[in-house]
Amino acid sequence: MDNENDGKIIGYPAAYAVKETGVSFIVGKKGNALCSDGVEDGATFKGTGNTCLNHPNQCTKSGMTFAMWVKFGVISESSVTKWCVATKPRGINIKALQEQIIIEFHVQNPVKKVWTDSAYAYDIHSWLLIAGTYIESDGYKLFINGNLQSGITDTSYSKNFNGGSFGIGSEFGKSGTPVECCVDEVHVWSETKTLSFITSFMNHK
Repeated sequence: MDNENDGKIIGYPAAYAVKETGVSFIVGKKGNALCSDGVEDGATFKGTGNTCLNHPNQCTKSGMTFAMWVKFGVISESSVTKWCVATKPRGINIKALQEQIIIEFHVQNPVKKVWTDSAYAYDIHSWLLIAGTYIESDGYKLFINGNLQSGITDTSYSKNFNGGSFGIGSEFGKSGTPVECCVDEVHVWSETKTLSFITSFMNHK
């Protein structure tokens, strides 16, 4: 969602509306990465409500895949969950609590899938390749740096399907708790991709 040539935010397709508030760019995994300072910076990509990103239930038969590079900065207020990436009203959320990464994926009411790095296996201050797939016939799978994750739990959760946006940083900071983080190369496919495809595409794009 960033233009590798000039460091500007772009939407895809071009008709998507983008709201940007003071975000910055650094050298990312591939070209430039979009970063939030964890205070007031953020970017919201609107118009995603009719896609698999915010409406994953539309893709239960054909499947869906998402992938992105994420890196967190300073984590303050250790008892507060901090938001880096969020979809509204439902879809994919990436958060941190202390040094733990938390990933939520809301496919269908009344359940939300939640995974927490309880073992602190991943350094959230390094670039992490976060990817997930879902198809009704095979369920939900989550990969971090190419590793299939176990321990995904179901949490009671229901939201409507009206509208839809994808946000990075403070635009989606729940209760004013965004976090320093950078995001690069966000991709969503309306089909389930293999792990080999995801890792090859995200590392060699």
